[in-house]
Amino acid sequence: MSGPRRAGRSAMLGVLALSLAGCANQVQPGGPNIQVVSGGPSSVVPAPTCPVTLPDPSTFPTVSPPTLVPAGPAIATVCAYGGLNDAHPGGLGRTATVAGYQLAALVGALNAGGTPPPVPSNCPNNTDRSDLIVFGYTGGGLVDVRVSVSGCPLITNGNNMLQVSSDMVNQLAALVG
Repeated sequence: MSGPRRAGRSAMLGVLALSLAGCANQVQPGGPNIQVVSGGPSSVVPAPTCPVTLPDPSTFPTVSPPTLVPAGPAIATVCAYGGLNDAHPGGLGRTATVAGYQLAALVGALNAGGTPPPVPSNCPNNTDRSDLIVFGYTGGGLVDVRVSVSGCPLITNGNNMLQVSSDMVNQLAALVG
C-alpha cells in the first residue's frame, strides 16, 4: 500500500486518536473546584455539572408529586450560589459531588422537609443565598432542587415546595460553605 491510500489511512487514524483523546477529558469525577464527598464518584453515572448562574425553578425538569427527589439517584452535585452580600451575588461558588450513603441521607432529609410557612411570611436575614442540587440518575435523567439557605429556608423542584430544617442547612454548609 502506498501513495494516497496510505496517507488517507494515516490521516483517518490520526483523527481517531485525537477524537479518543478528547473524549478522555469530557467526563471526569471531581476536577477543579469539585470536592468528592463520601462513597466516591459513581462509575455508572457522570457527575452533573453546575450552571454558571442559578436557574429559575420554573425551568426545572418536571417531577411528579408527592416526593421532592424521586428515589434512586446515583450521584448528585451540590452547587453554591452567592447571596446579596457576597463578592459575586448569584454567581457560582463552591461545588461538591455526593454519592453513596451520604447521597441516600441527603435525599431522605430533603424529602422529609416540613410544610412551608404561609404566604406572606416575615423571613429574617434573607441574603438570597441559594444552593442548587442536581441529581443524576442511571437512565440519564436529572432532577434539580433549589435550596434557599437564608431567611425562610425552602426547597423546591419547581413543582413541590417544602421547608428545610436547620440540620439540612448545616449539612449543605458543611459541603459547600
